[in-house]
Amino acid sequence: MAHAPGTIKVLHVIDKFSMDGINPSSCTRLFAQWNPRFDAGQFEMVYCGLRQPEPAGQWMQDQGCRVFYLGKGKFSPGNITATEELAKRENADILHLHGYSSANFGRIAATRLGLPAVMHEHAILNVQPHQYAADWPLRKKTAVAVAH
Repeated sequence: MAHAPGTIKVLHVIDKFSMDGINPSSCTRLFAQWNPRFDAGQFEMVYCGLRQPEPAGQWMQDQGCRVFYLGKGKFSPGNITATEELAKRENADILHLHGYSSANFGRIAATRLGLPAVMHEHAILNVQPHQYAADWPLRKKTAVAVAH
């Protein structure tokens, strides 16, 4: 989908919109707070979860956010192609990746599309050894990294 000339379209990708399958996570609440605060003449935001549709994503839609689901799950390599296809269809300019699974698959998709990848880690709860193994080759495929 084409966007207005001069706007930057950001595709936000996250593993899931809730921590418990129902209630919006703090990151999802943050998305809903961000969405109306960006100048619509400069930015267009789209949000995508790696998993199946869930009530927290519907809550985001009720807040006026455009939400998509890849339906692949947290560990599926199919997320790479599915992210690429969504980014192309939505004519994304930037992939903003939230959390490890999204960052791993999203950085590969962004590289293959020639788009910048912004990696955003909101909380580091327990880093698994496989994440270090994934971060090492992907570190140079990150345009910007944000942590808080």
